[in-house]
Amino acid sequence: RRVTSLIQYAMKVEKAMFETATSREEYYQLLAEKIYRIRKELEQRRMMKSAMESKRPMGGLPGEAGMPNGEPMQQFFGGQQPGGDVRYSLPPTPLGSQAIPSVGGGSPKPPSSADLPLGSQPPFPLPPTPTSGLDADKKKDAILNRQHSKLMSPPSVPHTPFQTPSDQKPFGGVPSVKNEVQSESSPAPPSGPASVSKTLPDGSGKAELDQPFPSVPAVATPSQFTVSSVKAPPSSVKAGEPFSEAPLPGSRPSSPGMEVEPGASPIVKKQSKIQPDPALRKVFSAEELDLALRPVLEAVWNQDPESYPFRQPVDPKSLGIPDYFEIVCHPMDLGTMSRRLEEGDYKSPWEFCRDMWLMFDNAWLYNKKTSRVYKYCSKLSEVFDQNIDDAMKSLGYCCGRRFTFHPQVLYCYGKPLCTIPRDTCYYGHKNRFGKYVYCRKCFFEIPDDSISVGDDPMTATSIPKNAFKELKNDSIDYEEMVECIHCGREVHKICVLHHDLIWPDGYQCDKCLKAKGTARKESRFSAKRLPTTKLSSVLEERVNNFLRIQDADAGEITVRVVSSSDKTLDTRTNMRERFAGEFPEQFPYRTKAMFVFEEIDGNDVCFFGMHVQEYGSDCQAPNTRRVYISYLDSVHFFRPRHLRTQVYHELLIGYLQFCKDNGFLTAHIWACPPSEGDDYIFHCHPVEQKIPKPKRLVEWYKKMLDTGKSMGVVWDYQDIFKHCTDEGINSVTEIPYFEGDFWLNVIEETIKELDQEAREREASEQATGEGRGPKKAGKRSTNKKGNKKAGSTRNKSSKMSTRTLIGGDDLAQKIYQTMDKHKEVFFVVTLQPPAAAVSSPLPGTTDPDQLIQCDLMDGRDAFLTMARERHWEFSSLRRARY
Repeated sequence: RRVTSLIQYAMKVEKAMFETATSREEYYQLLAEKIYRIRKELEQRRMMKSAMESKRPMGGLPGEAGMPNGEPMQQFFGGQQPGGDVRYSLPPTPLGSQAIPSVGGGSPKPPSSADLPLGSQPPFPLPPTPTSGLDADKKKDAILNRQHSKLMSPPSVPHTPFQTPSDQKPFGGVPSVKNEVQSESSPAPPSGPASVSKTLPDGSGKAELDQPFPSVPAVATPSQFTVSSVKAPPSSVKAGEPFSEAPLPGSRPSSPGMEVEPGASPIVKKQSKIQPDPALRKVFSAEELDLALRPVLEAVWNQDPESYPFRQPVDPKSLGIPDYFEIVCHPMDLGTMSRRLEEGDYKSPWEFCRDMWLMFDNAWLYNKKTSRVYKYCSKLSEVFDQNIDDAMKSLGYCCGRRFTFHPQVLYCYGKPLCTIPRDTCYYGHKNRFGKYVYCRKCFFEIPDDSISVGDDPMTATSIPKNAFKELKNDSIDYEEMVECIHCGREVHKICVLHHDLIWPDGYQCDKCLKAKGTARKESRFSAKRLPTTKLSSVLEERVNNFLRIQDADAGEITVRVVSSSDKTLDTRTNMRERFAGEFPEQFPYRTKAMFVFEEIDGNDVCFFGMHVQEYGSDCQAPNTRRVYISYLDSVHFFRPRHLRTQVYHELLIGYLQFCKDNGFLTAHIWACPPSEGDDYIFHCHPVEQKIPKPKRLVEWYKKMLDTGKSMGVVWDYQDIFKHCTDEGINSVTEIPYFEGDFWLNVIEETIKELDQEAREREASEQATGEGRGPKKAGKRSTNKKGNKKAGSTRNKSSKMSTRTLIGGDDLAQKIYQTMDKHKEVFFVVTLQPPAAAVSSPLPGTTDPDQLIQCDLMDGRDAFLTMARERHWEFSSLRRARY
């Protein structure tokens, strides 16, 4: 009867896969995935059954003695025998032929002919290898190391991806489903005979199936793999040692520095010179955990009706959802958590939190966002977050949250300002020089078989297109955790403000330091210890005096110039060629970067930054004695908040006063708010901090300049269009030329357009002179009203340009037309009175401060890039303090 049922079920599965597949390769792929799911489900059921019968610590595979043929499960799955040899019913598949998942859990990488040993070539043609959606090399190494570890493990302690509930880690992983990222809940089974074990539909018993496919690897389903990159196992892992997954909060890390799965917070554990104190090691009793965590569980349980679907285990049969266990690998419910808490299964409060997150993630994974259960789950998650922090703090932890960083914005190398949206595919390549990414559109628009990468065309390197891998922009990074040397409590590094550079010997919590009667070593990295300059002292004194006059309850303000270097601006190609001998080829200037800090709760918090360019009296016209505020950025953490705008204005006015005192004539400001998701200086602004509209930002600057005018710092200010017309500028060579400015790029593009039009006009005239005539034009528009309106606009623009630019060439006319459209956002600030009102000429510009070399702050790009890579966010006060 069992054999008959087995054959019927096998034929049913094979027929379904055959009808679904569109090719021979896809047929084998679908069949391998089905085999894996069946075996996964059987192992899970056996594990749960064994755990319910006897709670024993991890030592053997659950259900090891319950095999149909009486053999150990290790032998059944082709594992190592007591004799030490490894049995295979088919030629063994080498480690190089394991399946690698693709983007979003797509088709895995099949074994290639090169991966198979001699004499074990597949009898069917191998399909082309699909592009992996992960960092294939790293992912492959991590998976294969785990496979190798299981094959090399001694038979007495077989390795399993599952653990009993009595262990410290009840489940193998927490998928971050709410963020649409799923985790790798268990390592892939070792390759070999594709054995299928499944309870028959009639419930009569279990059946086994050996599929006659040569070395078909067991393939993980899409929900089994994380889409974030998984680092390769460290070199310190020896052959034969199990390579376990990186743990969640509350469990021990298997290897320091290893990247973890979504849902897991990486735990930093380094070699420390400080000897741990065994007397301070904290071991929680069942009563202690129940007393602290039971109120949190009851608060979630008592939510009516939101908690009803979560109080008991899910019954797929009664609910009519037979695919539930195919999608949800590790079910969890409030009733199970209550039992575990009562029986003392939890050894750490993080294990309790981890089970709660698992329950939420399962519901978010299986149910649609518009469903009732999904909304109930979101409500319970909010209640849990509101109650867990106090419970965790009472046990000596920082909080009970699972913090994720904001997803990084990827910029395509193909075109300027081209970004790669979230959850979209792109192509990337990483080498020792950097990482290069291209969106799909830009990647396929490149006609060659190779791509030239590099900032300098002379030193650019060529990379073949096939070296780029298809990836997906959907990775989620979790905040790092650190473990106290003495008590073993794990806390968020950001919560406790722990930096390995400041405290390289490890982290010691406040409780342990108090018990030992010692204090934490003071950090030498503070704003006040940075070098001071004349400019920083002037601005710092001005702002602190203003706050004292306002009687504001504010922390002490510290202003520091962190970079000051001399640079040279090279004239762009089109501008240099068009005005050779009339326009300078280089402009020397000094760039400065300054940041402002406030002491909040004993820590320096940076809330304001500015980058400026200073063109002195030694610089050639039209940049002589001009200052350009290139970037200005802020985050709204200054206290008190009602004085925030006035403090910003005081900083700007103070800088203009400093420039005026040092002989500068004019300052230029471009009031341009950042685009959505873009950053100027600080990475990741707070969500609640709104980006000002252009009109509002213009009014903000006008208010600042009016205040400076009333103080006698600013003589006058006007927009750039009025400034050029009042000065009688009729050539672009007289327009200020700044690094990164809007007009520098506009002039370059306009020259390019005019040159193109001249070439086309010359070609047309040449064709007409030869008698061929121009190419046949399209039909002339019959819309007289539209033509009349367009002609009226051109005539009006022409009259305006003639009135304002007498004798100006075509280039100047076009630039003036562009200025008239954007004139409101460009300020020209006059600092000194007119020459007629001054009795003696100004002395040369001077800078009382010395140069400060700092590559990190020399321009905004280096610091902003580092902040993005290391997740130095300013999205909250908590992270800004860190």
